Amino acid sequence: MRLQVGCLTNNLDETKAFVEWILKIGEGNIGGLNDSEVEVEFPEDVIVRSTGDHIHSIVSTIYPSFEKHLDDPSYFQDKAILVPTNEEVDAINDYMLGLMKDEGKT
Repeated sequence: MRLQVGCLTNNLDETKAFVEWILKIGEGNIGGLNDSEVEVEFPEDVIVRSTGDHIHSIVSTIYPSFEKHLDDPSYFQDKAILVPTNEEVDAINDYMLGLMKDEGKT
């Protein structure tokens, strides 16, 4: 799996366990009977705590100094933000695009 690339040997078992856990969530095999709404308990080490602006807390934790690394593709290769709905994806994307000072290009 891609998450294993570049992973230190001592972290490999932990990475495999995380990958399996994420896959089980995606397959609907965690959290009991899935009738389109299920509560899933997340490990403490993957939770981002926030007391106010949740999107800012998530982005600044996963992408610290985001604005300083826009020209460095490797900065983005080992980071991801996982959210349950497309609406949340759109909100985070809009926030991050707002952090970019340059005009967009197509």
